[in-house]
Amino acid sequence: SCDFVFVSDSLKDRVQRFVVDAATQASDHQPVAVSIG
Repeated sequence: SCDFVFVSDSLKDRVQRFVVDAATQASDHQPVAVSIG
């Protein structure tokens, strides 16, 4: 399952990219990365 990322209303329009690292085998979670501009 993916981990969660929450953003406030003031940031939601600035989210440029959301990536899930599905290749990891480290645990039952997949790391996520969010780019905010």
